[in-house]
Amino acid sequence: MGKETVIHTDHQPLQYLHSQTKLQQSRHYRWMGFLQQFHLVIRYKKGIHNKVADMLSRPIINASTIFKHNLVLHESYIEQYAQDIDFKDVYANLSHGKQVEELDYHVKDRLLYHFGKLCIPQT
Repeated sequence: MGKETVIHTDHQPLQYLHSQTKLQQSRHYRWMGFLQQFHLVIRYKKGIHNKVADMLSRPIINASTIFKHNLVLHESYIEQYAQDIDFKDVYANLSHGKQVEELDYHVKDRLLYHFGKLCIPQT
């Protein structure tokens, strides 16, 4: 139907789809009949380099599920800061409004950040 369309896939056998002479099932014949009306070029691209295909193949996740999961995860971080070797002193001082020698730390919503990145306790 005119213009060539290049499809990048992380499913390597698909690049040989047009060269198949023997198809296993009748539905494969129907698929091939449908696809032949388009000018498709199928190219293999390793999954690690094909981020878009990787995202499209993942199940849909509800935003409220992500929020609930992160909320629980962040609550556990807050509890773990008190025992963490790296963060306990900095977190305690900042939580009580005291200055710390390390200027690049700050607390926002009870979570500790360093250079704007969330600090994750070792545990």
